[in-house]
Amino acid sequence: MTDFVAGKSHATLTVEQASGECRSERKDDAEGFRGEFGKGAGAVSGCAAEKREDDSATNAIEDAPLRTPAKIVELVGGLALAFALAYCSLHALRTGLLTRFWGSLGIALGVAVLLGLLPIALIWFAYIGLLIAGWVPNGRPPAWAAGEAIPWPSPGEKAAAELSPPEDPDESDEPSDNGQSR
Repeated sequence: MTDFVAGKSHATLTVEQASGECRSERKDDAEGFRGEFGKGAGAVSGCAAEKREDDSATNAIEDAPLRTPAKIVELVGGLALAFALAYCSLHALRTGLLTRFWGSLGIALGVAVLLGLLPIALIWFAYIGLLIAGWVPNGRPPAWAAGEAIPWPSPGEKAAAELSPPEDPDESDEPSDNGQSR
């Protein structure tokens, strides 16, 4: 960027190419072109000068010496965020700290971060913030209060619990003497 500010960067776009692009823009969108650059021959030359300045700035950015290390740090950071999001969501789901929905969503968002969909992950982070603060509508999952892992029952375990007869609280594991005393 210091090259651009110092005027050392150069545009690769020629004046003729920039003027041709401006004439094409004026032809395609006359109203928008007039609104931005005005009318007359000065409008095309002003547009061409702006295009060359933009090209010069783009070249200065692409030629910056720290651009490659910055891209590497960005890639490593994105991979680390995706892994951490998926890994933490999986284990929070397994221990019962997150519901099945939010845990699965966190795992899916770990993959989505790799695809560049980080803004969607902000919803998940907002929920986690509310969960930590204790402000979620249905309250925290039971594992938060217990301080130990209380995994969510699997769909098969839920179905088995619903099909089994309810336990009688009067029954106990000890054999009864049916009212007979010795």
